[in-house]
Amino acid sequence: MRTRRRTHRRSARVEYQLPDEAESASRARMLTSQFLARPALRAVELDAEHIDDAALIVSELVTNATRHGGSCRLCLHVSDTQVTVGRRRYPCSPFRATEALRTVTLQPDRGDGAHVRSSRPAVPFRTPELFDECRMVHARGELDLTTVAPLVHALEGARTGCGRVFLIVDLREVTFADGSILRPLREAWDDCRARRGWVRVVHSSRGIELVLLGGGVLGRFPAYASAQDAWRGTPTAARGAGHAPTSTRTADGEAR
Repeated sequence: MRTRRRTHRRSARVEYQLPDEAESASRARMLTSQFLARPALRAVELDAEHIDDAALIVSELVTNATRHGGSCRLCLHVSDTQVTVGRRRYPCSPFRATEALRTVTLQPDRGDGAHVRSSRPAVPFRTPELFDECRMVHARGELDLTTVAPLVHALEGARTGCGRVFLIVDLREVTFADGSILRPLREAWDDCRARRGWVRVVHSSRGIELVLLGGGVLGRFPAYASAQDAWRGTPTAARGAGHAPTSTRTADGEAR
């Protein structure tokens, strides 16, 4: 006589109603992080990177929903193998409300940085002889739809005047960033390249790397470990250093 062993799968699901306002993205990230960090989900073995990935996806989804108007309902589902994030837009019929779900699959990190691939950055026109020839922009805290304006203004201010612009954007103190950083970085890139200069980004955040990858600009903005490395044109990968991602958990902050 054969017996079959039944496998008990752990899962949890929750939904949150969010208002039609820009601040909903920040609140959605907080709710997502709190839900996924609950003691009841410890058996699923969610680590900080998985939680940060889910928070990033949630921020993008909710930001898109609020930009196009209408409240939305955030849906989170956790199983033994994956975290599924989705949203429902209202008002509309229940059948049309469910949008395509995005999934963060829990795959072990092989430790070789192979989870993100990028093309080789374009060769710059030249490297300035002196570090002081570079212009610096620093940012810190959270960068999303409601907080990215200071960074936008700083990038614009750093490109005033004539001649070549070699711009270093230091994001090492940024605790969270979503797709809101893509447009100002693209505009700065286009402007500086047209003036035979460049833009280089200093960071060690896996979350920022995922945003750049998703926006199709990771090849333009490889990570640099320091402002000095950015000046010399030595990306982190070229130094043979593995990623040491910083957390993208939510925290109050601003860009300067």
